[in-house]
Amino acid sequence: MSHQTGINATSELKEFLARARGGAIRIMKIVIRNEELVLDSYREPTHSWDRDYDQFLLPLLTPQEPCYILYRLDSQNAQGYEWIFIAWSPDQSPVCLECLIYMLLKR
Repeated sequence: MSHQTGINATSELKEFLARARGGAIRIMKIVIRNEELVLDSYREPTHSWDRDYDQFLLPLLTPQEPCYILYRLDSQNAQGYEWIFIAWSPDQSPVCLECLIYMLLKR
């Protein structure tokens, strides 16, 4: 897993993503630290995806820290569970190298 800017996922994140495909994880927050994609936090499902959504997602979003959120739905297709990808880049975050990297990745 890498991006057009050359940022790679840590081996821990890659292993976690493989485990998450099985459906045991509802949401995960991924951040860039030291020019690597790192798992910041995650939650396991407690209810249906729509009941978990607000209580799981909103606490992970902070005004100063850009991040990626992967949120697992309950529906599946031929490839497995369906996921929502959210790129959070808040306007209030201070201008820094991390923010610039996120902007490049969003293109």
